[in-house]
Amino acid sequence: MQTGIVSIPLDVDERMQVGYIMHSERRPNELLLRYIDELHAIIRANPSVEARDR
Repeated sequence: MQTGIVSIPLDVDERMQVGYIMHSERRPNELLLRYIDELHAIIRANPSVEARDR
């Protein structure tokens, strides 16, 4: 299935923050849990990326 969406790596030396916002009274759904797992995998695979918990 083609969607017409293309991923292009950024070739910059800038910092980027990526995260998520969740309501404190709701449980995370499956999609959010997969997103968090992907973020953790990216952090583990890239020494230049650091995790920051709030």
